[in-house]
Amino acid sequence: MRFKSLVLASALCLASLSSQAGVIYEWRPLNEKLPQHVTFRMEFTTAAVNSGKLNFKVPMGDWEESYPDAGLLSIYFSTPGVSPISYKPREEQFRYGLGSLDLNLTFGSDGFLSGRIYANDANSHFGMSSQGSLFTILDARSDQDMGGAGCGENWEICNGATGQLQRVDIPEPGSVALLGIGLLAAAGLRRKVLKN
Repeated sequence: MRFKSLVLASALCLASLSSQAGVIYEWRPLNEKLPQHVTFRMEFTTAAVNSGKLNFKVPMGDWEESYPDAGLLSIYFSTPGVSPISYKPREEQFRYGLGSLDLNLTFGSDGFLSGRIYANDANSHFGMSSQGSLFTILDARSDQDMGGAGCGENWEICNGATGQLQRVDIPEPGSVALLGIGLLAAAGLRRKVLKN
């Protein structure tokens, strides 16, 4: 009886954890134009992805501490040697406490994003838009040296890179853990049967 209670309690805890997991999209470059060596990742709620579209704006100078209902969970954009643009609407503001964001996105059933993205954290900014699922970086600039991305002096326009924002299917920790609990339960039942 104690084993069944343990399995049930663990399953409930893990179901709660897995319900908070998001859907991740990552940048996949398709040419060698600038900026190079970009790491770009966005995480959304499952509800936002299932709705098919997301429009979310944070105007510069908006000191709202959080947007608990935002379909965006996080955005992360970096190039070598530059402090990343990082923002989590439900938890924390931009790194420097001041920034703006403008997302107008469509979630394709093929696992790709399309639309328009602009982010500015008062140190760096980037903007990109797509034709279909093919995004082009229109403008990426920073107060810091972007030489690691192949770009020139500070605030020199860096653009031309094309790529796609593709859904990354990662097994949710809760799903993996529930599978483990299922295996433990099966082993427990087998042991009980062997004793009888």
